[in-house]
Amino acid sequence: MNAHWYRPAGFPRSSDLQCHRRSHTGEKPCICRVCGKGFSRSNKLSRHMRVHTGQRPYKCTYCEKAFSQSNDLNLHIRRHTGDRPYICEVCGDRFIQGTALQNHRRAHGHFPAPPAEAPSEVQAITYTVQSINHSN
Repeated sequence: MNAHWYRPAGFPRSSDLQCHRRSHTGEKPCICRVCGKGFSRSNKLSRHMRVHTGQRPYKCTYCEKAFSQSNDLNLHIRRHTGDRPYICEVCGDRFIQGTALQNHRRAHGHFPAPPAEAPSEVQAITYTVQSINHSN
């Protein structure tokens, strides 16, 4: 088989594999011409450019606020709806953001700060294992 055409499963396009490799190498070839910040993907650079242009395409349907990032809008909407999907398994307190729950868990004393680079699924498993070990 020609290695040039081989792509591991899960990467249907060669560009997907290339972007994945960048997550390991730290390569950031897409550079902002305004501030010099580098990005691994062109779409991330495009999103970043809104910082410089002031573009806010994500509009709240409840009020007049607008946001440059869709995630910021989603968090904002939770303030209107009261949706608090992150629940502390120790005391039942609920939070709008996962990071607020992580900070809250530390207040219980037996949950160490999660590593900054760990994905949320890994953090959730770590906390579950630690809470089981702590209760034994």
